[in-house]
Amino acid sequence: MFEEARKALKEMDLSEDLVLMKIAGYRNYSSCEKLLLQGSPEWTSNPNSLTSFLNDELKVQGGQGNEAIEIGLQFSNKEIKNN
Repeated sequence: MFEEARKALKEMDLSEDLVLMKIAGYRNYSSCEKLLLQGSPEWTSNPNSLTSFLNDELKVQGGQGNEAIEIGLQFSNKEIKNN
């Protein structure tokens, strides 16, 4: 995903810093409250920090019950409002 974005920006002769990303993962309601939603700490154009978040911090947990999709959408809406 990150390499494809980098290639597309390069083809259009645009800076990699032009695109910022933030990653979040939501779980289901059987997860503990602090793990219900996890988001990368900041908006960034650095694929290494996002990859590190995906590999080291965002782990599968839970799996029984209703997904908390509205928590993920609420997070997204809040991020859009704040930026």
